[in-house]
Amino acid sequence: MKRLLLFALSAISFGAFAQKYDNVQKFLIVSPAQSMAAKAEVDKIATEKPKALDKAEYWLWKARAYSSVFNDSSLRATNADAIGKAWEAFSKYIKMDPELKVIKDDAGVPGLGMTVVDQIYTNTINIGLEHFKKEQWSEAYGMFEYGYLMGEFITHNDLRQNKQAYDTLSVTFVGYAAQNANKIEEALKYYEILADSKVKDEKYLPSYKYILITCSNKKDSASFYKYYAIAKEVYPKEGWDEFESDFINKNYTTDQKIAYYKRHDAANDMTSMQYFGFGDDFTNPTAEEKKATDSLKLEEIKSVGVDAYKKAFGKDSKLGLAAYNVGVITYSRFDKLDDKQRENLRTLQEINSKKADIKDPAKKKAYELKAKVIIDSAKAANAIIEVEMLKHSDEGIEWLEKAFNELKDQDKRTKQENNCLNQSVKLLYNLYDYRKNKVKTKDPKAYDIYDAKCKLYDSLQDKY
Repeated sequence: MKRLLLFALSAISFGAFAQKYDNVQKFLIVSPAQSMAAKAEVDKIATEKPKALDKAEYWLWKARAYSSVFNDSSLRATNADAIGKAWEAFSKYIKMDPELKVIKDDAGVPGLGMTVVDQIYTNTINIGLEHFKKEQWSEAYGMFEYGYLMGEFITHNDLRQNKQAYDTLSVTFVGYAAQNANKIEEALKYYEILADSKVKDEKYLPSYKYILITCSNKKDSASFYKYYAIAKEVYPKEGWDEFESDFINKNYTTDQKIAYYKRHDAANDMTSMQYFGFGDDFTNPTAEEKKATDSLKLEEIKSVGVDAYKKAFGKDSKLGLAAYNVGVITYSRFDKLDDKQRENLRTLQEINSKKADIKDPAKKKAYELKAKVIIDSAKAANAIIEVEMLKHSDEGIEWLEKAFNELKDQDKRTKQENNCLNQSVKLLYNLYDYRKNKVKTKDPKAYDIYDAKCKLYDSLQDKY
């Protein structure tokens, strides 16, 4: 008899407890439009029956009621904190029911359990998409983050029973929103989840690129090379070399870059574009590098860059711009020598002019003796310069013609390539004109060859 009485009391107790949520259930399930009434009922229970707060079911009902209010677009603006309170309530539920019995068994109560999970997940994703379409990036990020948290909860507990490692949809959305909201660390966090699982769809390609650029900017070598290796594995046909070049450019000192270049050049494991990237880097020092480095060192570094451009063209003869850059740099050196030679000639002319103005033979003789050191120095310098100019004119012609022949035969050229073609024509004309004048009275045959080249390139001026 006592056992029967105990059973009856137990049943009455459970029924009384379940009855607490009858109105909440009615408002949410029978009359969904009355979510505010459901919220009020949940709050009323907390006030009138505080022991309910010790039960996991209460927090699940609160999560359901508050998320329902937030999901109503007509109520959202005046209840902006409802989703935060819903997630707070859901988090308390998880702590009180770590085995998730209420969710998995629905506690015998329709409208609870997975309904709450699905509601928070689906609606925060959908509301996030509404913000995303309006380019309200921070608001979208906030919603997608709740979607991600619920997606993580679902997959961690395998509530869909599909053994999914993580919720791809919410991770992707929250990552996109974070990037657009300029939340760099957050975007990196979510994109790394995708990259760690080596997702291969083309739509994820920008995520890998974002990771590499961000790690490069952060000077995070370990993370950069981790995801650089993954990116190359997942998208083997993509040109990842430029990302490594960017990392090296941003994070290595000039000496470290040169050491890296020489090491990999010796190993012959660089692509044409890696060589091209080093060519750009070494021949275009930053303002800070120019300020901190003497001119001789800068010229040495530029020579390494020229070597890199040559090897880029050697690896890929379609890289006409690499050949062009070698030609232009060589021409620049030729042009500086030409200026120096002309300066020396002006010095000699000024000395001769001043000497001619001196009428007194004795003073003229004294002037000649005094000027002799300057004259001899200028003539010796010009003799050395002449040798260098001939060498640079030969090299300039060689590489500018390689560039010209490659670029002119391309079916489609960019504006930059057309500009390079036109500039090649002008510089080649100048170099051949120089060589022509050097042999004018010495070698008629060579003169005719150089003259023909001058006429060819003169006829092509501004044709591209």
